[in-house]
Amino acid sequence: MLSPEYMERVTDNLIELYQDLEDAILEDIAKRINKNGYLTATAERQAEVLIENGYTSEEIGSLLNPYLDGIDEEIHDIVNRSSLKHYEDEMKAYRSVNKSLVDLSKNNHVNNTIASAMDRLIEGNGNITKSLGVVYNGENIKLNDFYKKSLNQAAFQVASGAFSRDQVVRNLINNISDSGIRVINYQNSGRNYTVESASKMLVRTTLNQMTGDISLMNAEDMGQDLMEISAHAGARPSHAEWQGQIVSLSGDNDKYLSLDDIGYGDVTGFMGANCRHNWYPFFEGISERAWTKEMLDDIDPEPFEFEGKEYTFYEATQKQRQIERTIRKYKHRVMMYDKVGDKESKTIAQVRLQRQRQLYNDFNKAGNLRTNSINTFVK
Repeated sequence: MLSPEYMERVTDNLIELYQDLEDAILEDIAKRINKNGYLTATAERQAEVLIENGYTSEEIGSLLNPYLDGIDEEIHDIVNRSSLKHYEDEMKAYRSVNKSLVDLSKNNHVNNTIASAMDRLIEGNGNITKSLGVVYNGENIKLNDFYKKSLNQAAFQVASGAFSRDQVVRNLINNISDSGIRVINYQNSGRNYTVESASKMLVRTTLNQMTGDISLMNAEDMGQDLMEISAHAGARPSHAEWQGQIVSLSGDNDKYLSLDDIGYGDVTGFMGANCRHNWYPFFEGISERAWTKEMLDDIDPEPFEFEGKEYTFYEATQKQRQIERTIRKYKHRVMMYDKVGDKESKTIAQVRLQRQRQLYNDFNKAGNLRTNSINTFVK
């Protein structure tokens, strides 16, 4: 079984690789903004600079390629490590009641499922990297179009006399850092996600589908009907209703939940998008419940108050993510202002960054929450 704690941390290395990629793109954009005096050049020279420094498909490829091999390697490691752990845990569970699963290397159906998950994850990762862009002035712009569109708008603002070059550059950098690098129209959903959110969702959803299918195949082979769902603090309210409960795969045992009850196969249900729950075989009359009603009732820490507002544990984790995103925004501003040589704006961004760091520390201390350096780190 892949525990909620495992699912929370399994993407850490991948997120760090994606963040390295995001930082490199933003640094490159800052260099291009500052290059060759584009914003104050003549119209003729501006056209030349756009041709010289705009993003071609080849240039985007050369910018991304140094990171893609590492990302693909990490994806392979995640799938191989996770599938082996899940299968070995289920082997151990069935062995405890004198039932034996075939060795993983000899289980063709399970290995086909693992290979399919690997293919989906590699394809999904490719879709993420092909959909990178920014949200600029409310417009979704792919990376290969961003340079020309944004700098043309900026040059017009300077030429009109309404804004100075420094004002326009600051507006550019503030807009870009507010957005960060986004996955535009993720999986044709019409929505944009941060690179971190898209990659986490992709990995968790794929691992959930893979381990869910493996469990169902193993249960069928072993004649097993009951599964116990894992539980964790801070579960979204709709998942808190069924976490830690027993499920009847057949739906024939009225004492327990059915697959429909937990939304299995639904994107918002058990093992759906971003879900960290998993399950393991439960042997009635032999197994002891991992979670009692009392334990589930007390699974979340007590609410706490911060700056006049009360936070449940779930609300606190959402607030953490919001502060973490703001920290990364200001870290990106510091880095980009450094690249364009704007010392005043860099200093302002550094002060705001320090305030957000202090807010993060104070909030975590008030709620006794674990910090997440991965989500706040910029090299």
